[in-house]
Amino acid sequence: MNKKEVKKLSDLARIKISKKEIEQFTKQLGDILSYVNKVQGYEFKAKKYNFSEKKAELRKDKVFNYEEKENIIKQFSDKSGKLLKVKKIL
Repeated sequence: MNKKEVKKLSDLARIKISKKEIEQFTKQLGDILSYVNKVQGYEFKAKKYNFSEKKAELRKDKVFNYEEKENIIKQFSDKSGKLLKVKKIL
C-alpha cells in the first residue's frame, strides 16, 4: 500500500487526512494487508460431525398425583370449563 492509494481511499470515503496521517495509515494498512495475505495461505480444516450416530438421551417423564387436587383448584378465582385462568404477569 502506498501513499497515493491511501489518499485515494480517503477521498473515496470523503475523509480529510493530513500528510502525517497518510504516512501512518500507509504503514498500518500495509501491515494489515500483509497479515491477510499470510492468513490466506493457511488451510483450515473443519471438523466433521455426524449427529446421526449420537442419540439424544431423553429423561423419563414423571406423573404426579396430587391428593389435594381439589383444594388447589378451589384457589383459582377464574375458571372456564377445565381451564384455570391466572392473572397476566409482566
